[in-house]
Amino acid sequence: MEYNILKNTFIGRIILGVLGLIWFFILIAIVLAVFDEYMLSSLYGIGLIVLGFILFLSAKIHVFKKGKFFSFGTNFMSEKISIIYYAGYFLILSGLLVSFTFKI
Repeated sequence: MEYNILKNTFIGRIILGVLGLIWFFILIAIVLAVFDEYMLSSLYGIGLIVLGFILFLSAKIHVFKKGKFFSFGTNFMSEKISIIYYAGYFLILSGLLVSFTFKI
């Protein structure tokens, strides 16, 4: 999947916009976690992990509807659903990183 395919379609522009917002909120969460006086970074991280798990689960539900209850990766997903799948993983990993930041 190329960036130009996403950029030139309406759904692609929506997906790129959502991914841009996700990046923005991740950066905000990291800044708040690093500079937070009360060490609430674990709460921000847990929020990102929950959001990522929701995206991951919503992508996997599409595979479950096809009757594939045990699968790895994005073999049985469309391109749009695989982007949601990878965004979920990215948010989970970002949440883990934010959860383990230390107070400066």
